[in-house]
Amino acid sequence: MKEIRVIIFEDNRNLREGLFNLLESVNGFICAGAFAHCERVIENIEETQPDVILMDIELPVVSGIEAVKMIREKYHDVKILMETIFEEEEKIFQSICNGAQGYILKNTPPEGILNAIREIYEGGAPMTPIIASKVLRLFKKNLSDLTDES
Repeated sequence: MKEIRVIIFEDNRNLREGLFNLLESVNGFICAGAFAHCERVIENIEETQPDVILMDIELPVVSGIEAVKMIREKYHDVKILMETIFEEEEKIFQSICNGAQGYILKNTPPEGILNAIREIYEGGAPMTPIIASKVLRLFKKNLSDLTDES
């Protein structure tokens, strides 16, 4: 089985190092890079050639949401899994609209993070249950807004 190449964009050093160590300690994963910000996001991707990007939403200078948009303009196939402490519907919606395919919370246990990375790599759209329910609520609201207009 091919190893999944993952890069991390996370400004919290302890969390970034913890995720790096987690990925490096499990067969089937390679952490090709771990970055504290997205100021050079395109160059970072070119240098590391990831299959999956684990992206924090709240980053200095260039937010994770904006970085997703930049990545999508140039790289259509790389999978982007958002990781955040936020459950705010607007941030979830913006991330997905910009091209993120999955969304997990930072308090997800290590095995859940690894499973989400595997799932997104295989074409799925992993979301923690609370995020999935918010996405469904947003979808339902937007659908009812559309039907109210017609």
